[in-house]
Amino acid sequence: MSLTFVLMGLIALVSLLGFWLPWLKATGCFSPYETVHRGKWWQLFTHGFFHADGMHLALNLWVFYLMGSPVESYLSLVQGERGAVSFLSLFVGGLLFSSLWALLTKSNRPNYKELGASGAVSSLLFAFILINPNQKLYFIFLPGIGIPSVFFGLAYLGYSAWMARRNSDGIAHDAHFTGALFGIGYMLMVRPDLGVYLIELVRYYLGI
Repeated sequence: MSLTFVLMGLIALVSLLGFWLPWLKATGCFSPYETVHRGKWWQLFTHGFFHADGMHLALNLWVFYLMGSPVESYLSLVQGERGAVSFLSLFVGGLLFSSLWALLTKSNRPNYKELGASGAVSSLLFAFILINPNQKLYFIFLPGIGIPSVFFGLAYLGYSAWMARRNSDGIAHDAHFTGALFGIGYMLMVRPDLGVYLIELVRYYLGI
């Protein structure tokens, strides 16, 4: 069975339980303060399975579906039987690594909390970009207008930076950056030559 669909199902189930049981979502949210000062280290993992609302959940699941399946297939192709473990490592590693910035910079802010699979999804997105940097991707609000995935990724990070500065919805927008770094680093460890192709493609588009 595809790990992409297994993980999507778990995220959907836990998120729906969180909507129904607010105390459960509050317990599973990532609070850097509680993690450091009260030893709630499990929040580094559990926060990725809870979401702010239905739209937040649907968007993450949609991106997970679009990026997860091809990345899982690619890892299975190049790593054989280890591909499934590698894909799970990419997901879990992206989820944990994407929380490091908040853990280091916001551990003394008792009221700060984050939730969502955005960090892990960002790792999958940028793993996909390294595999298929020239693949056309589309913005929901601009149907029919596709741009190469490498530039889609840059636009995604720009939006994340804007939303992180607003800090108005409790979503871990800053985790998009650390998640992206993990996804890129992980795929370069799997196939270092992916970086060479990406650089050449960007140089081609920029005319340098």
